[in-house]
Amino acid sequence: MKSDRENSLDDWTRALDSVRDAVMVIDRDHRIIRANRAAGELIGRPLSDILGRTCFGLIHQAERPPDFCPMEEMVGKREHVEREIYLPDRRSWLNVILDPVFDDTGGISGAVHVVRDITEQKRAEERLEMTNRILGLLGGPGDQVDQIRGIVSAIKESTGFNAVGIRISDGEDFPYYE
Repeated sequence: MKSDRENSLDDWTRALDSVRDAVMVIDRDHRIIRANRAAGELIGRPLSDILGRTCFGLIHQAERPPDFCPMEEMVGKREHVEREIYLPDRRSWLNVILDPVFDDTGGISGAVHVVRDITEQKRAEERLEMTNRILGLLGGPGDQVDQIRGIVSAIKESTGFNAVGIRISDGEDFPYYE
């Protein structure tokens, strides 16, 4: 039979595993002490493989925290820190939140580290921005050719593609604009 403490820990684990965001408790050295199921999914490893390892080693494949590490900022400010981070190797955006965990003497012993994948939200924002820019070009000054070239430019900038073109039917002619 389990003790009240064991039952309480089981309840706490079940509750954290029901959260879809990655939730980790990390120490001052960035080692993951506890994590929920979503953390393992975000990192792509079973929980048994991530406990005791550093978050920067697992997320960034780095030997030390990156310059933009929010943990360093949180320790310096001694308060909640939230930041959006782009991971180019994964082509994904993360919303990273850290809250300090204080020890009995008021020192920071670690942090609660919450990570949410916001890639789809960021992509939707980019598409909306591109759509608004194109609509502005269509309703703006200039002739049709200038508008088409502006649209091609907007698509190139938004997508990062080098080769973008539009072919329009104009009677028997099909001019191509890049």
